[in-house]
Amino acid sequence: MNNPLKLHISYVEEDRKHFEELRDHLIMLKRTGMIESNFEIGVESADIIVVLITTKYLNSDKFDTELMKGIKISNESNRFLQNKELSLQRIIPCKIAECEIIGNTILQRLIPRGKEYLNPQNEFHLLVGEIRKLIESINTKK
Repeated sequence: MNNPLKLHISYVEEDRKHFEELRDHLIMLKRTGMIESNFEIGVESADIIVVLITTKYLNSDKFDTELMKGIKISNESNRFLQNKELSLQRIIPCKIAECEIIGNTILQRLIPRGKEYLNPQNEFHLLVGEIRKLIESINTKK
């Protein structure tokens, strides 16, 4: 069995209820040993970064300090794949509210392959499925 991966969820405090909802949905991945249980470990230690994108997030320091730092680390770190496109797959953007991203090339590049979960309470199980697939892909390549 593979070691559990470290998952960091990047969000702003105003969106904490969505963080808690996602955390609850991740319980089976924790119970089966696919991920560790601490989701606020920091991008430096994370194998996978989930970003809860809202207007509040885009207007916060977290955008620069966590998302941009996560992209930089994923492109440079030996923990991540050397191919930049594959390494960026370890950053999962999750647009949970309508917000404008046009003009931001980083987000425009990440979001199309990410998903919109505009009704998080009813759709986070789909996000967990995407995380599970990514974990299985990562573990296959180890």
